[in-house]
Amino acid sequence: MSSYMYYLLPAIGGYTLTSLFFLKNPQLLHKKKRTAFYATHISHRGGGGERIENTMEAFTNAVDCGTELLELDCHLTRDGHVIVSHDENLHRQTGRDVDVSDLNLEELPLYKDRLEVTFYDGESLSVSVQVCVCASVCVYQRESPSVCVCVSV
Repeated sequence: MSSYMYYLLPAIGGYTLTSLFFLKNPQLLHKKKRTAFYATHISHRGGGGERIENTMEAFTNAVDCGTELLELDCHLTRDGHVIVSHDENLHRQTGRDVDVSDLNLEELPLYKDRLEVTFYDGESLSVSVQVCVCASVCVYQRESPSVCVCVSV
């Protein structure tokens, strides 16, 4: 029994010391990953607290303010059209308790005349909604080709 201890204790001790060494120095085993894109200014929903969320006005304002990443959410209608909307359910934006995926494009309700900006309690903004029907997906492109777009589906 004691002869096994001569081999077992150094093996366990060496394993423990080696594990602790690499735990404190992981860069010796793993190279640091390079990020594909680094953004310091991200506009969630196009800067929904400054303009009406997910509108071209919000995205344009965000780019004018120097954003580096635009984030928007998309949902599919029942007939397969892509709709830019943060919520799957349209109750907050339209007043109708219905999901985007349950409606065809023509059946989508209009936005409310006024939407409450959730970043500031009790404050609301006037909405002027422009409905655009696109045959293909458009990526926001302007004079700033350095702005990336993050689409959440």
